[in-house]
Amino acid sequence: MSRHKGSSKRRSTRTQSRRRSQKPLEDTTNRPKKLELSTKKRDDTSSMVRRSTTVPQPFRRPSVVSDSVRRGSTVDDVRANRRSSVVQQKKGDCVEVMLRIKPLGEDEEDIISNCDDEVVEVITREGYTEAYSFQRVFDGTTTQGEIFQNVGIPYLHRLFRGENSAIFAYGTSGSGKTFTIQGTEETKGLLPRSLDVIFNSIPHTHFLKKRQNENIDSGYTPIDEKLDDIDLDKKYHIVVSFVEIYNEKIIDLLQTDGAQSNIRLMNDSTTGSIIIYGTTLKPCTSSASANYWLNYGLSRRKVSSTGLNNESSRSHTIFTIQIVSTPFNATKQQLASNKDLIDNCKLSIIDLAGSERSAKSNADSDQLVEAGNINSSLMTLKRCMETLRINQKMQGRTGYIKKIAPFRDSKLTRIFQDLFEGNGKVAMLVALNPRKYEIDETMNVLKFANLAKTVATTGKRKKTKSRIPDRSFPTPSRGNNSNLQEIMKEVDELYSTANEYKQLAQRDEAMIREEIERQIFDEVFKELVVIDEFYTRDQNELK
Repeated sequence: MSRHKGSSKRRSTRTQSRRRSQKPLEDTTNRPKKLELSTKKRDDTSSMVRRSTTVPQPFRRPSVVSDSVRRGSTVDDVRANRRSSVVQQKKGDCVEVMLRIKPLGEDEEDIISNCDDEVVEVITREGYTEAYSFQRVFDGTTTQGEIFQNVGIPYLHRLFRGENSAIFAYGTSGSGKTFTIQGTEETKGLLPRSLDVIFNSIPHTHFLKKRQNENIDSGYTPIDEKLDDIDLDKKYHIVVSFVEIYNEKIIDLLQTDGAQSNIRLMNDSTTGSIIIYGTTLKPCTSSASANYWLNYGLSRRKVSSTGLNNESSRSHTIFTIQIVSTPFNATKQQLASNKDLIDNCKLSIIDLAGSERSAKSNADSDQLVEAGNINSSLMTLKRCMETLRINQKMQGRTGYIKKIAPFRDSKLTRIFQDLFEGNGKVAMLVALNPRKYEIDETMNVLKFANLAKTVATTGKRKKTKSRIPDRSFPTPSRGNNSNLQEIMKEVDELYSTANEYKQLAQRDEAMIREEIERQIFDEVFKELVVIDEFYTRDQNELK
């Protein structure tokens, strides 16, 4: 009985202490978050034990922000915090993230409560708002030309300065990624406008190759815009390539003979970049020829109709613009003979396939396999971002072991590993569908975009000095890519030698198997002869 009484006393004591700790909840508006609680029964304050206790705050539903700001901050606080984060991003050269909001129809319900050039406020499923800030936010009234001026032009300047870069279009299925990148015949997208400006900026006399395929140029009208700060003391050679990643297989979209080449990823030891070896490189001297190959590749990419999009992309497409620039010598009459002065840089524009849920897309068996591979590669991209962010956050701390980002788990992340690790600049053009029916997918897109903007490159950007493996490269510069060509030939010879050894091993294995079977047959035959002799002898004895 005493034990039960004592336990009831202890329970009452705990209840009273809990009630005392909950009393300050009535008036905590002007109190600090942490209070120093000390006992007054002891006079010896030197041996007094001090405990820091957090006073719980009353429950509210404030505006939630995404830039590591406390709950209850206003949009002005988010913008001020974004300005401070921009300074940090410039120091670390973070991934540049821009948001484009898709315009909705009249009968569709919108989840966006407010937005300006930097901040967007979204109403969540629970009913409260979350504010996200990015480098730039484009609302539904933004035109294709404004997108190109704010996104495309800066990266074209980087391309002519000799810097590698990539622009990713990210978003859910049907959010407007392909429209932003490709556009239509009436309103050109980011990629056709970029091709027009590149070839408008380079005079015809500054191409290493003369114009070819003039019949392609007929009927095409480029936009009237160019860059003014192009270095005219150089000659340029431009090639384009177009591939897609379909079910984790790299497919060449510019292959004209119908047979797919042996495409594989190779690591360039001189630059640290990843080369898609075996793709078709098309030299271009006009925007019409470049857009011809762009449309040719688009006609071959994998698309299908789903419950979310009538023309849903079932693969990630990568269009790469590669510029090789060679300066003139001191006399300005011949090209420089120093190979180190030749720059080889590229701009990749990636149209990522949209993430989707099978319950909403009404996908069939083949589309389920495609959606699974798409979501898996996008999840790998997110995991790489998270790992890079954690490594940057924990850098310099004692005892922390740097984690390895899973770039090799997907073809998409493997191709652009060097850019995320510092050999270039990365931009994310996030397409947002504000329809309430897809609120869960939209929130996941915003959280990914908010993560991506905090990821800084881990190295210094450097100019690429490698030579492109292109047989159509002009004659005066054939010696510039001889090293890589020789390496490729050696690799092909090693592959053929390995195949020969494999065939010899298979033939030897067959011969050894026949010899073993013959020996086994001889042994079994001898045993049968002995058994037959014993059987005959026993039969004779019985008779």
